[in-house]
Amino acid sequence: RPLDPLPPAQPRPDDIPPPPPPPAREFETVTRTSATGQVVDADGPSAPPRGGVPPRPRGAPGLRLVYGAITVLFLPTTLVGILVTLLYGPWVGLPICLAGLSLGMSGSFLIARHLAREALERRIGGTRLYRRLEKSIQQEGWKLVLFSRLLPINPFSFLNYAYGLTGISFTRYLLASLAGILPNTLALLWTTHAAGQLATGRMDWRILIALFAGAGLFACLAWLPGFLRRRKPGALPLPDDDVLPDEPLA
Repeated sequence: RPLDPLPPAQPRPDDIPPPPPPPAREFETVTRTSATGQVVDADGPSAPPRGGVPPRPRGAPGLRLVYGAITVLFLPTTLVGILVTLLYGPWVGLPICLAGLSLGMSGSFLIARHLAREALERRIGGTRLYRRLEKSIQQEGWKLVLFSRLLPINPFSFLNYAYGLTGISFTRYLLASLAGILPNTLALLWTTHAAGQLATGRMDWRILIALFAGAGLFACLAWLPGFLRRRKPGALPLPDDDVLPDEPLA
């Protein structure tokens, strides 16, 4: 009878090809690793470096410098704060805003104290606001700086230069200023972030918390001036204070 056919030969394990790699998703891009171990794509950083630490936001150093320059030049800083929030969010944007404001407040203070003292004394030394600050700073010290920064509406850039003409130390001035601007900065960032999210149609409990937190903080800050002026009458800036000299000093 005819012989039965031989069974097919089984491939050896070494002959089995490796499985093909999974198909790439549509939104994946080719990545490369930088010298610091950070995974980047063609446009720059796109993933946190090894160890789980998120990368520093691109453009942040430039925004800090812009923030500081705007503060020194007597320009409104609110628009820069809104831009920072829309680009980086409230939590990453907070240190950017504080760093930029610190640069501006420090620069204005040091200019007034060391570089343009005589010119600024002629320019603002005769104002009602400066005379009130100069008198009150001797009694209140850093507390006056803190309280004046807490006011939601205040001559921010004017105060930076005016405090440089007083006798307060730079360290106390800067620390009290940072503590005072923190609530106003947080309120601005929270409300801006929540409004931006709502404008794009996003709604969840975190956005609502940010919205109500920012609005509540603004409400407290709006109530604060009357309370502080009752506690420190005649010390804090008033709405009708003139930042131009009544009689320029000789």
